[in-house]
This record gives sequence, C-alpha cells and structure tokens, in this order.
Amino acid sequence: EPMLLRYFVTNLSRFFDYCDPERSFSTTVVQRAAECPTLLLAILAASSRHLSLTSGYDSYIADQYHRECLSLLIPMLNDQTTLLDEAICAATVILRLYEELSVAVVGKDTCSHLLGTHIFVLAQEYRTSGIRQAAFRVALRQEINVAFCTRKPMKLLTKYINVDRSTDLKSDWDWTIHIIVLCAEVLNYCYCNIAQDPAQAWDELSTRAEDWLRKKPKSFEPLQCKNSNYGDRVFPEIWLLNDCHVAGHIYYLMCHILLTAYNPSQPRLGPERAKAMRLTDDIIKDDVRKICGIALSNPHAEPSLFKACTVILLCGDLFTDKTEQQALLDVLIKTEADFAWPTASSQEYLKKRWDWS
Repeated sequence: EPMLLRYFVTNLSRFFDYCDPERSFSTTVVQRAAECPTLLLAILAASSRHLSLTSGYDSYIADQYHRECLSLLIPMLNDQTTLLDEAICAATVILRLYEELSVAVVGKDTCSHLLGTHIFVLAQEYRTSGIRQAAFRVALRQEINVAFCTRKPMKLLTKYINVDRSTDLKSDWDWTIHIIVLCAEVLNYCYCNIAQDPAQAWDELSTRAEDWLRKKPKSFEPLQCKNSNYGDRVFPEIWLLNDCHVAGHIYYLMCHILLTAYNPSQPRLGPERAKAMRLTDDIIKDDVRKICGIALSNPHAEPSLFKACTVILLCGDLFTDKTEQQALLDVLIKTEADFAWPTASSQEYLKKRWDWS
C-alpha cells in the first residue's frame, strides 16, 4: 500500500491536478486518505490498475481494491450528507479514472452510474471547498470526454453549474474553467437538440466562444509557434506557459469543432451543400492539427494528450492524406504507450475508416 500511495502522488495525481493551481490531489487529497477508507481504496485501485497496464502488476489486486471500495461507496449513494464529504467526492472521480483505464482490460467503458449520480451534487456545491471544487473540475472534464466520444448529451445539467459565465474573471485558471463549462454547454446543444430556436442558441454559444478567444489574458498567447512543415513536423509546434493555458486553447478548439459541425445555417441541399461540407471539413481538420500540436508541444500538460485522442477518434476519419493519418495514429500509440490511456479500439476503428489493409 505505501508503494501504491506514492505511485499515485508521483504518477497519477497529475491526471487530476491538470488545471488545478492548488494541485489538490497530490497534496490534500492523499492526506485525507489516511482517515477515509473509501478514498484510500479508490487511490489503491487506480494506482494498481495503472501499474498492471504499465509494468505487469497483478490486475487481480486492482480488481480487489475496486470491489472493496464499491462495497463502501454504494451504500452512501442515498445519503446526500455523506456524498457531500470532500473525500467521497475525490474518491468518485478517482474511481472514474479506474474505469477509463480498465477499458484496456474489459474491452469497453462501463461509464458507471456513480459519477453521473455524484456530479449533480458536486455542481450545486461547486464553490464551497478546495477539494470539492477540484473534484468538480475533474468530474466535468471526465463527463465532457464521455459526451464527446459517445456523441450523447452530458448527464450533468449545465445550467446548475455555479460558475461565472461572464468574462470578468480574475485568474487564468478562472478563464480556463470558463471555457471548459462552455464546452459542456456546446456539447449539450449539439447532442440534445432541444433548443427552441437552434439558430439563436448557436449564435449565442458561438459569440461566447469568440468572446473568450478575444478577451482572454495575454498570458494565454503562445510563447512560440512553428507551423507544420509536412516533413518532420506534421502538426504545428505551439508552446504555452502553464497547463491552464494549454487546456484553455484545447477546449476552445473543441468548442469550435462542435459549433462548426453543427452550424444550423449550413445548406442541407443544393449546389452549395458540397462546397459547405468541404469547407467545414477543412476547418475541423485544421482545429484537430492545432489540438495535436498543442498536446505534443507541451509535455508539462500531459493530460492534454487524452483530449487529443478523443478529438482524433471523432474527427480522424476526415483525413485522407496518409502522412497525416500516420501522424494521428502515432499520437494514439504514444498516449497509450506513455500513459496507459486505452486507444487500441480507436486505432482499429480509424484504420478501418482509412481502409488500411
């Protein structure tokens, strides 16, 4: 157990502390594990699962910790007071990582009901504490990833998220959570299809996204940019300062991809339809290239590669050039090899779509 706890701090906590200025999971969360068996078991389960994928650690141990954790957590689901405990909030999102990593073992993402049940509570209590706030940020990113991959609306009702939606924000971290929340709203617009006036709703979301891009602090500007040269660098090289700046740009581009694909003003029939579709595909492919370039250019923000993999899965079939296809595949391969993030099914799917023999 000491080894697994240390492994969480040195290896897995960075997955959770992405965009967290307090680095809560590598500090206060692991400290709380000493007094919360549920949180401790969640940490042990996630660490042992990751080790089983990277170093041959016995996967049975991970399964055992997971079962023990669920045996404590499931009875709590009907007790809102217990659910509001910070340690239980943290345990829930850590278990979600366990599920994501277990795709490589069980062959599919189980998308447990635990997170969906818990995140609604987190949303309403967002500003009340450090650990709970940190857990909410993680849970929101996890839900966005599921929604993006499955093309289904988020379980989270975004209107209940107690986050400032203005652009009068104090810190760079606030600017990043602002665009992440907007991405959640865009996802629900695209995949719910319940807006009374889709064109007006699209205009409002698009305006908010462009306002974010235009008004964001200067610290979000790249330190260095190099365009792709289609030789040794297929994707642009874009250096950014901190992980919040990396995430901010990536989530903006995810918004842009979705809003471009679901623009209600695009012609559905007639001679302009094919032209509009080609333009849409070109815009989306350029956004994908930028996301991959940002993720690869900023190794200090490793979880950005997970978002790149999500976008590649959803948009990779638009690419017809073999060099670019291989570069996209290399991102998937690198992410699984370096971080045990399961991408094998994405690789196989794209190879079929690209008609690779």
